[in-house]
Order: sequence, then structure tokens, then C-alpha cells
Amino acid sequence: MGIKSQAYRPLAIRSATAVLLATAAVLGNLVASSPQSAAASVASPCVRKGAAAGRVATAEALDQFSATMYEQGYTAAAVEKALESDWCLTRVSSSRGSTPLSAETDIYWTHSAIFYDDDDRRYHATVAFRWYNHNYWDDEGWPTGCFNSGIGGRDGLGLRLSGGEYAIYGYSASVWGDPYLNPYNDDYGTVTLSSASSVNQYGVGFTWQDNTRNVRSGVVCQGGKDYADYDIYGGQVFLTVRALNGSCRLAQVFGDYVHTWDSTAVTGIGAGPWSFSISWSNYGSNFESAYAGDRVTIC
Repeated sequence: MGIKSQAYRPLAIRSATAVLLATAAVLGNLVASSPQSAAASVASPCVRKGAAAGRVATAEALDQFSATMYEQGYTAAAVEKALESDWCLTRVSSSRGSTPLSAETDIYWTHSAIFYDDDDRRYHATVAFRWYNHNYWDDEGWPTGCFNSGIGGRDGLGLRLSGGEYAIYGYSASVWGDPYLNPYNDDYGTVTLSSASSVNQYGVGFTWQDNTRNVRSGVVCQGGKDYADYDIYGGQVFLTVRALNGSCRLAQVFGDYVHTWDSTAVTGIGAGPWSFSISWSNYGSNFESAYAGDRVTIC
């Protein structure tokens, strides 16, 4: 505080005035420095910045923000850090690179997480995946030009929360192309899925017609498997919730991705208290990749 020690003489030889003046000086220093010390001990509140400045943290806004980062090649760790620093969210659960529940190895679940927003006291659950490889090239042959070539029927993507029922405040999902092909023309960027196939108190599901196409280098359409993009090379779901009836519970994020080819298609995907539900137009040419994140108590 800047208070210096003083060499006091015996009280008997000091005047009453000197004692009062010395005491007042010490107290004056204490009063003047106390507000500064108190202010320094209180952390500054987090203020949203960058693309998050002045915005409300909705499922749609967080989905678009994160999907853009993924499509640009950022890692799951970088995306989570940006959600904390730019959007001022508190990460209460996170799991990255874990082994999926299914034996399917074409899909890599990059992460699942639950964030808490202190502004509106809601939770944002998310799960994201990407392809490990280019095995989708073999599902429908190969595109012959720089235009969309559908792979089978619609794919399915879903997120559900265990632990009971939830009040749903928002949901959104996006898919994107291979970040490696961003320097090429006609590559796929990010697409927000237009509507959910099913949403209830346990989670949400989406379907999407996946496509592949060759990309361009300059004005020439490139052929060969090294030059084709896939519009669902990666994908994610965001779900904004609060525990129903205000009761706290142990919650766990589950993700599910269903890929189809040939004449098989997913006509709907939904979430139940114990599992996902999938409806098919023709079961057979498909695989399902499921994933479970960490458990955390939410209210």
C-alpha cells in the first residue's frame, strides 16, 4: 500500500498533536488505497468479441461460428477455446478423440462438449465428426464433372442428451467440405441444414442428401480421386437446453451419424430416452457410427 514504517519515540516524550497527526496520516493512506486493492481483486467480466461481439449465444449462431472454423481447418480444441474466449461460454464437459460406440472406423468424432451461458443460464450441447478417409469415393462410382453427384439417399445426423427430459430452446446443424480442398474452385463450404427431421425433449435429428463433385484448378475441371470434394466431409449439431422442471441431473451427450449409398436412404432420425430411432426407405447399404461423450451434472 506504500505505507512506510516509522521510527517511534517513547510516547512520554511525544506530544498529543504529533500522535494524532501520525495516526491520521496512516488512516488516510489506508482509505485511499482500499478501493484500488478491491478493484484489482475482482476479475473483469467477459465481453463477447470478434464475430461474437454484441450477439446472443443461440444454437444457430454457435453452429455457424463453429462450422466456419472447422471448414477453415481449425481443430476441435481451437473451436472450443474460441467459444470460451469469444462467446464467454463456460465449458463444463468436453471429450475429444474418444473411441466411438460402434465398430465403424470411417468416421472420426472430433469432439462433444457442453457449455454453460451465464447470461441466460442455458446449456449448449454439441457433437462434431469428420471422415477419417475417402472411402465414400467407392460408394457410388465417381463424378464425371464439376457438378453434384449424389451418394445414395439421405444421410442422418443426430444428438441426444441422457438423464431425463429437457426444455429445448434451439437447435441447429451444419455440414462442410474437406478443408484440404479450400484452394480449389467449386469446393464445398459450409451449409446449415434447413430443418430438423425430429426434435423432442431428448434431442434432435437431421437428414441431408450428401453429394460429391470434382473441383477446379483455374478453368480446368480436375479429374481423378485426388480432386473431388464431399459436402458432408464434416458435420456437427448444436442443441440449447435447460433441465426440465429445474431438477439437476447427470447428463451425457450422444452423437449418431448414418451414411447410406445405392438405394438406401434415411427418411428420419430422432432421439429417445435410451437411443436414437432411424427410419429407412430401404435398409441394407448403410453404416451407423455412434458416439458418447463425458458425463456432467447440469440443471
